[in-house]
Amino acid sequence: MNLKDIQVSCFKHCKESKNPTTVNLVDWINCTHHKKQVDLIRTEKNKDNRDRLKRMLPAITPSGIFSERKKGALIKHSGFICLDIDLQDNTSITNYDDLSTELIKINNIAYIGKSVSGNGLFVLIPVAHPERHESHFRALQQDFKRFGVIIDEKCKDVCRLRIYSYDNGDYFNFDAVPYTKLLSEVQRPIKKKSHREVVNKASFSNNVLYSDNERMELIKQGMNNNGIYFAKGNREGFTFKFASRCKEHGVSFDSVLSECLSWQESDFTASEIRATVRRNYNKAVVKYNDAQLRSFVNYQNR
Repeated sequence: MNLKDIQVSCFKHCKESKNPTTVNLVDWINCTHHKKQVDLIRTEKNKDNRDRLKRMLPAITPSGIFSERKKGALIKHSGFICLDIDLQDNTSITNYDDLSTELIKINNIAYIGKSVSGNGLFVLIPVAHPERHESHFRALQQDFKRFGVIIDEKCKDVCRLRIYSYDNGDYFNFDAVPYTKLLSEVQRPIKKKSHREVVNKASFSNNVLYSDNERMELIKQGMNNNGIYFAKGNREGFTFKFASRCKEHGVSFDSVLSECLSWQESDFTASEIRATVRRNYNKAVVKYNDAQLRSFVNYQNR
């Protein structure tokens, strides 16, 4: 993937969630139309005034093109994850220019620029498996923590916004290497289990590979690969099957309901969604572990 060719959604301001336009990511970053507003924000001493000015600036979803700003409305993933490194989470960092100099040494980083406030960094990293956005984020979160840097938790969301900013000394790497680590590949401390625990949980020993969000993404991928899509005429049917399959793979009811409610439209209401999810989730039973889920999706991709 080439950063120069990436298209993303742009919103008039950070409170807008509808009617996005599609823009070229690099052109948007290099745009200077709102430079004066950014200068005002960086010199404003009053936090309330700074926040008010920031809310007036346009914003993009660096991780993709959306029909509207919500996770369920992703049309195409850009192949990139946006990371925010903020002062409030990294009080020990006193010089962000020095930090940028160190980060540039990492060949996975495609872009580094100052945040709109000037007190943080905006980082773009290409990922090898966009469909596992959150799993890549969790791995990056651990890698950066080892480096002594805390990245904003909100960046796990594929529809995360990036408010317009500018940086005369920003960094581009058009040959950045896609980041391949996933959460399940990151070393975790091993908790010693009793013999009883090992025996009782042996059949589910592989059922800790994914979070609920990652399981749901894989389930949707498997359904799409099998020709089952969320579209007018099949919204209830898709939701019906999705809720059942989520229960079969051990996804919690609250996670499934939250995901499905993000799909509501004027003629597909929240009450309809709740009834469909509750009815079919309760009928299903847990059958599979994460290793079987991965095998199923891999088979569908053949």
